[in-house]
Amino acid sequence: MTSLKLRLLRNGISVELVSDIEMKMKKGKAAGMDNLSCEHLQYSHPVIIVTLCKLFNLFVTHGCVHDSFGRSYTVPIPKGNL
Repeated sequence: MTSLKLRLLRNGISVELVSDIEMKMKKGKAAGMDNLSCEHLQYSHPVIIVTLCKLFNLFVTHGCVHDSFGRSYTVPIPKGNL
């Protein structure tokens, strides 16, 4: 197990960890199935990060994640040389 996984199991997911990851997300990327882009999180009120932290810790505690968190879609972009 990696040191991050061990730390998460021991201490849970911290607000600082969620905030650090959120700030490192690349801007300008397409929104997901929920129509939220990383800019929504980066410019939101800090209470959102605290709420996400609690949600992620519930996932770890209960060992299950809702199926909708794994949904995504891919948009094919055809090349012009066909």
